[in-house]
Amino acid sequence: MLGRERRSRQPRSEDPEVRRYQRLVQSAFALLGLGLLATIGYGIAVDGSAGIATFGVLVALAALTIGLLMGFIFGVPRSTQGDNKTSRGSYSVNTNLEQISDWLTKIIVGIGLVQFGAIVSNYGKLTDQLAAGLGGHSSSNAVAGVLIAFFGPLGFLLGHVITRTSLMTTFQYFDRLTTGKVAESLRELRSNLTGLNSDIVAKYRDTDAEADPTAMTVQHNREPFVPVPNLDVARIEDIVELETHIEELLGELIFPLSPRGRTPDNLIEILLRRGVLDQATARSLTDLLTSAQRVAGGAELSTEDTAAVRNSGLAVLRQLSALRRTAFAAFESHVLELLTQEASTKPDVRVVLDAVLSNGNRGYASDLSETQSPSPRVDALVEYGEKRVIVETRAQVRIGEYRHITPLTKWLYSLPAQSMVLLILLGDRLRAFEERELILPDIVNVEILMWDSDFDELWPRVSRLLRRP
Repeated sequence: MLGRERRSRQPRSEDPEVRRYQRLVQSAFALLGLGLLATIGYGIAVDGSAGIATFGVLVALAALTIGLLMGFIFGVPRSTQGDNKTSRGSYSVNTNLEQISDWLTKIIVGIGLVQFGAIVSNYGKLTDQLAAGLGGHSSSNAVAGVLIAFFGPLGFLLGHVITRTSLMTTFQYFDRLTTGKVAESLRELRSNLTGLNSDIVAKYRDTDAEADPTAMTVQHNREPFVPVPNLDVARIEDIVELETHIEELLGELIFPLSPRGRTPDNLIEILLRRGVLDQATARSLTDLLTSAQRVAGGAELSTEDTAAVRNSGLAVLRQLSALRRTAFAAFESHVLELLTQEASTKPDVRVVLDAVLSNGNRGYASDLSETQSPSPRVDALVEYGEKRVIVETRAQVRIGEYRHITPLTKWLYSLPAQSMVLLILLGDRLRAFEERELILPDIVNVEILMWDSDFDELWPRVSRLLRRP
């Protein structure tokens, strides 16, 4: 009674097509089992040994395998083509396997029609040869023919049905994004981007100038927050459109590098090295962009994820766009954090952030600016005994522009004589005309670090300057 109740509670499919498929496969496997039993029984009945039975089973399995292969070739699902949106996601990935299957199907059918007589003749020769292995009796020839005629079509039926059902379902599974994956990536992105923007603003907050971040950065010798235009996007309709806008913003964030020819992964890696993105945000961005690329290639996006893109896509874009305002400040903060962490592992090395130098070179700076401060500020002062190295990041300096060169030169002239300076700039190299434009004063020792190419040289450069006599 309990067994009946348990069986009655097992879920059963109400789809008649599924039940028909299940009955067909069950019947085919039942016939397969009966055929193998009959083959074994014939071998034992002929001479009472297992040799003929084994040979018969091998012939049956060979015919079954060939039939399975033919059924697979004829049953490979055909991908939907064209721009019809209603067909998208119902298996829309084009594969070489499909084309090969199509070609082989036509070749097999064509040869079969043209060479039908030869096939029948060779079939007879094959059964004659197999008859010897089946004992060489008067019935062996007929049994060999029956084995091929029974197991071959049975294998074709199984191969065709399984390929048309299970294989298609498998293809569709791998071509369909996991439900909720995009929605989760969007939620993580919104949370992480909000945290990034809030963190950098909090680091630069000053009790005397809470309402004016620009004033705060000037007071603390920090990279100012950059005014940026509003995002010119009113609505996001799909994930591929969202991907396009995200890549455009990432391309803007890696300025002064050009985004041309760079992959999204490369853009994200650059921003990671600059400290504009953290690992969690980079991971969420990568997941989202990967999903978008799969959808662009034909994968299906669930209704839940489609709604999430439309509801949250614009908000994510706005938060990512806000990083343009704080990217330079985030880079400077990242460099100083790396410097402080590295110095903490070195004995007798001290780092003073936002250091004020008391003995500026007013005599040298007077011809450049009458209002030059006698006490210049620096981002960081690394001290090792009596040796000192000034570390200064200038994320917005463009060497080729005079309006950037003049303030930088004034600042360098304001430093104490014979100062050791590590000047950190964004970019991967200085071009020839930029090197000519950057005239460094001979009263200070300046070494330039291009962060995007030599980011791992921060402490080695500082260490080398500390050892310089």
